[in-house]
Parts: sequence; structure tokens; C-alpha cells
Amino acid sequence: MLTLQTLRRSAEAIERHVLQLERQGGAGRQLVVPMAPHLPDLQLILDNASDAQLAELCRDYPGFYRYACVMEEVVEAERRPPSADPDAVIPLAEPLRSRMVELIRAVATLENDWQSLIEQEHGPVSSDLARQLQQLQCYWLEEQAAFQAQLRSSGLPDRSCAFVTTALEQFRERLEMLQRTVSR
Repeated sequence: MLTLQTLRRSAEAIERHVLQLERQGGAGRQLVVPMAPHLPDLQLILDNASDAQLAELCRDYPGFYRYACVMEEVVEAERRPPSADPDAVIPLAEPLRSRMVELIRAVATLENDWQSLIEQEHGPVSSDLARQLQQLQCYWLEEQAAFQAQLRSSGLPDRSCAFVTTALEQFRERLEMLQRTVSR
């Protein structure tokens, strides 16, 4: 089991991003796509926190709590049969699903690393780290482009492809914004 301090760091990262999105006018289901990079953090908390720890995290980080509630609604909606919602997005099948999960994990790591770099003092170490992050970001963009090509040729309905493409585009934009913030 992870320490409460580790769980708190993950909840705090989620909280910080939720609050930022809310300041920009995002709320409720609008948080799903831009918060996707934090799904691994949310899952880590849900898998490792005791009921008491989870209650404490929800109390101490209301943005985390709001995001967890939104994701609970999304999971419940996914459990309904597809015929219940004709506009539902068809879930990705393997191997697309695994590749998408890898892209989300990688973008979450990049985003957290850029955010950490923004919050620390700038100096020689941070400029080296910024160069490393730029290289990793270029690699992520190449992987994203390859995935999108595979997605387009998969035969998924246009609405499903559009949903995934929009999410990936939002991730790319967020990384570029963070990179610009460091470059200033």
C-alpha cells in the first residue's frame, strides 16, 4: 500500500489541474478529456487508499473530489448498453486501446514534469531538463501521429475517431502551453 503522502501528491496534482480548468470555465463532463492524463493518478488513489484516506483526500482536495465524481458518472454511463445512447462513442478495441492508454500515461508524465519544472527555480539543471522534456514531447507527438493514422484506418465510426482525435489534440495543446511557459 502506498503512503498517504504519495496519495496526497497525486490528489494535489489532480486538484491543481481541475482548479485551473475551472478558472478557464470548464466544469462537470467538460473535465473528462483535458483531465484524461490524470486517470492513472486517480486509479492509483482508488486502488490504494483506504476508505478513511479517500474521505480525507476528498475533504482536503475538493477539486479532486469533483473530478472523481465526474469520472464515476462516466463509468456508470459506460456500463449502460450502447443501444441506450445512439450517440455513444464506441470504445476502442485492442490494440488501439492499449496504445491510447500508453499515450495518456506518457502525456500525464510529460505534463507533470513540465508543471514541476514551472514550479521550480530556473537554472542549468532546469534548462537541461527542459531540453529532455522537449525531446520526449517530440517523441510523444510522433507516437500520437502514428496512432491517429492507425485509428483512421481502423474502421471505427467517425464520431469515435473524432472524440479520440479531439482528446489527443487537447493534450498536445496543453503540452505546448506548458512548454511555452517554461521557455519564457
